[in-house]
Amino acid sequence: MALKNTAPAEGKSLLTFAKPLTIGIVTMVVLIGIMGYSAFTFKPDFDKAHLVYLEDPLQKNTELQIRDGEEYTYSFWYNNTQINATFDVFQSRNCTMVQFMNSKDIKAVCLDKYGMDSSGYNSEFNEPMILLFRPWMLALHDGWRWNTSTVMSYNANSAQLIAQTNYRVLRTDTYQNRMAYVVLVNASDSMPQYEWVDAKKRILLRVAGEGFEINLTGGIPTD
Repeated sequence: MALKNTAPAEGKSLLTFAKPLTIGIVTMVVLIGIMGYSAFTFKPDFDKAHLVYLEDPLQKNTELQIRDGEEYTYSFWYNNTQINATFDVFQSRNCTMVQFMNSKDIKAVCLDKYGMDSSGYNSEFNEPMILLFRPWMLALHDGWRWNTSTVMSYNANSAQLIAQTNYRVLRTDTYQNRMAYVVLVNASDSMPQYEWVDAKKRILLRVAGEGFEINLTGGIPTD
């Protein structure tokens, strides 16, 4: 079916574990450097600085599969430290909401049937801590490839390339008794990582990267 294109622990913050799924540590260093330079050299442009994601066209083959009342818990492992994160799904009048339950400071995202929030991107949400799902997961199939670029935009005529990211389905696999697409995510600013995406629910089941691992431990789909 062709669709629209489109609690901290031991002194560590959950954001430390989430960075591999958004923009890497090296990217953050670059951003800080750019912002510092911009603040002293072209203040008017710096005031308008924001991240922009340039994405290849994406053809989705299914709609959003998460449903009202579902709850998912992930365990993050890094340097022998474990942190759990829970996401609740509920229905609002016009969209499906996903809420990160471990912090009151992070807002829920409102997703349409194509998995998009108000940012309009397939690779990121306005709230990057919502790690359960990304819209690009609705496009997966054998042999799938996709590319994005992250840039810091200052104005219509000024931008700085931050990172280029390549996505590729390597194979299908069975994980937690679920059929999954194994996706290689290779960003120019960080080490490659592998993501297991449930072939039916199109949610994250597992992530494996250099020195860290994320696993779905609660709410594993049974349908």
